[in-house]
Amino acid sequence: MIFRNALAQAILAGRKSQTRRIARKGELLSRNGHGHPAVVVPGPNGSRIRYQVGNVYAVQNGRGLKAIGRIRLMSISSEHLQEISPIEAAMEGVEPDYMPSPWGLQPAYLPPFRRLWDRIHPKRPERWEDDPLVWALTFKLEGENDARHET
Repeated sequence: MIFRNALAQAILAGRKSQTRRIARKGELLSRNGHGHPAVVVPGPNGSRIRYQVGNVYAVQNGRGLKAIGRIRLMSISSEHLQEISPIEAAMEGVEPDYMPSPWGLQPAYLPPFRRLWDRIHPKRPERWEDDPLVWALTFKLEGENDARHET
């Protein structure tokens, strides 16, 4: 999977364990023969799996670049972007804003997540305000010896 450098580094540092990807037209959430959830892209010559729970994916800073780590997909869900919770925004690896409260400064993760999303997805219909359907992918960082297969 391709991530911006700062987000790839957040994965390696253990601060990022979730990502959201635009759900493209025709993609379906299905289950494979072993019952694992998967995002499937139907095609004229059969279906292709885009993401699948249990699979290990390379963490890359760009297409065709060397992997800097590996992640194992733990869960997939479909939701509208604005359904993200503050905890999930923190799992996205963003640096929080700090907001004053009666208890002192408190971290706020949704505003920086929204800004990051709009930097990555500046055009309609993918902006925050458009509230697109997304795949919420939760993953864990894998050690080199844990990678059984990759996609």
